[in-house]
Amino acid sequence: MARVRTNIEIEDRYLQAIMDRFSVRTKTEAVDLALRHLAGRP
Repeated sequence: MARVRTNIEIEDRYLQAIMDRFSVRTKTEAVDLALRHLAGRP
């Protein structure tokens, strides 16, 4: 699967909640996890 670079504005409290809850270390990992979850991918 190809990756793309983008600039987005995200509510910091949501991003931090994902990072804390799922023990991910980077913002990129947190966004990737959330997008995969919403897309129905493991």
